[in-house]
Amino acid sequence: MPEASKPTPNRKLRYERERRCWSQQELADMVGTTPLNVGRWERGVTSPNPYFRQKLCELFEKNAQQLGLVLENIVDPKVKSKKASLERYFSSIQMIFSEWEEKREKDASLPFLSFLQT
Repeated sequence: MPEASKPTPNRKLRYERERRCWSQQELADMVGTTPLNVGRWERGVTSPNPYFRQKLCELFEKNAQQLGLVLENIVDPKVKSKKASLERYFSSIQMIFSEWEEKREKDASLPFLSFLQT
């Protein structure tokens, strides 16, 4: 498996389960799923859907972030790359707009967007 596509293990969820000395089977029985799914969640292969996220949060008395279930922690590398590209794109647009605003303040004769100041 290429390095970029390796799943990120959910160590927080596994830690909380092991801290209580529960097996994957026991946790699965408590939330109503299979031990196979619990293993996938812990290995980061899949993430629990909203129903199971809620059940896990209630069971462990922790929020989704404390259990490593926040989607930011489970992002596909391709999505992460696109997000970074969009952030750079919007950052450059913001910089261009800021530069234009500075020029516009110095030269009030620039007509672009003047209608917005009414």
